[in-house]
Amino acid sequence: MRIPYTEYMRLSSLSGQHGQFLLLGLDQPMVLAQQLGLPLNTPEDRQQLEGIFQEIVSAYSSLTTGLVLTAELGYSALNKKSDGAGVVFCLERTLSEIDPLSIPILQTNWNIEAIRNNFALAKLALYAHAQEEELITKLELVNELSDSCRYEGIDFMLELRVVDGSRASDDDFQEQQLRLIRLFRTQAEALVLEYPRTALGCLSVTAQAQMPW
Repeated sequence: MRIPYTEYMRLSSLSGQHGQFLLLGLDQPMVLAQQLGLPLNTPEDRQQLEGIFQEIVSAYSSLTTGLVLTAELGYSALNKKSDGAGVVFCLERTLSEIDPLSIPILQTNWNIEAIRNNFALAKLALYAHAQEEELITKLELVNELSDSCRYEGIDFMLELRVVDGSRASDDDFQEQQLRLIRLFRTQAEALVLEYPRTALGCLSVTAQAQMPW
């Protein structure tokens, strides 16, 4: 029995036989290039990294339940994935430095409709702080993207990161993370979160989110 195409755009396409999620994240090409000591100054550099993405997907996609890709660099790796792996495409730009305090900058010539046409889910990475001035604007952006995903019939994943979270104590970080979850949880079908740092923090996140994370 063939799986309906619409199922590839749902969260269920990213889960394994026992409901587990194991995603291969390739949506941060600048980080990977830096780790490999590869500059991205020329088209040849990008072509080399594109080839590396293809090799990674070809070697490891069969061991995962899904891939997280960016259309800016690594799109061709989509042809190398195993049939059993679902796909998530991110919406934000990935080939420029990220300012955690700013509103996410979306990719040009790539939107939710394009993601739907590739039978994938959409994801946005967002840095936020419960007391920041831009919080309302970030909420409005996420709400708009969430509505667009519902209109197109695809699921939406939100990656929530606490601004300057690495500098915060465990208690402060967990408090901020839970506040952000309460603010954004109704706008996505799944959350991608930083590790809550403690086992109790994980339990608190699970109780607060009430969705896969």
